[in-house]
Amino acid sequence: MFGGIFMDKYLEVLAKQYIRAKGIRTKEDLNDPKFMEDLLFWIRERNEIGNKYTTFLEELGIDFDKDSCAEIGKSMLDTVVGPYSTFLITNTSKPLGNLDRDRVITGSLEVIENTPYLNAKNRRLELPSYIFDTYMTQNIYNIKDIENWSDLHNSGKYNIIVGAYGNTEDKDIYPILNKINLFQEKLDTDTIYEYTMIGDSYLVVAASKKTIKEKVKTI
Repeated sequence: MFGGIFMDKYLEVLAKQYIRAKGIRTKEDLNDPKFMEDLLFWIRERNEIGNKYTTFLEELGIDFDKDSCAEIGKSMLDTVVGPYSTFLITNTSKPLGNLDRDRVITGSLEVIENTPYLNAKNRRLELPSYIFDTYMTQNIYNIKDIENWSDLHNSGKYNIIVGAYGNTEDKDIYPILNKINLFQEKLDTDTIYEYTMIGDSYLVVAASKKTIKEKVKTI
């Protein structure tokens, strides 16, 4: 997965997350081989926890494995939807491993007046709900990454899935949990907010209740 590793903004922001999670107070050189080795090991660990996170969503009945759902702003280093049919909207121009390029849309998401727009190639295109009705992201780099996402949910036209996961020993666990909690407080009713720990991993999600699959009744 990490063959031909690239130094772009996604790796840089993950390095910043790593530094916060580990409580590192000294300035780190991203070109230092030892730091890079430790960072990539941490990213691998996070990917393993990411697998727990998607299982957590599935157990809650949250439906993200569909082509009407888009994961926003992730790269091959931290996407959680690789094995699923979910689309990806990302600004990275780098390869996304073995992911089907047909599922990758280059650009970023912007929410204006309850409406999602794709910013791509200096153009802004509205994304009607018949294209994507659900948007998801996790372990956000910056609170601006989910700016106005509460409006998407509160409009009643779109669904959102916003989560986080990591190691229970992470130094930034409480700020992260607080960030998700504050976000879910902006949401109207019909939401689900769940937190759990599995071993030394924590998993949390705030989502629209409409993302939960209806259980099929059996005779």
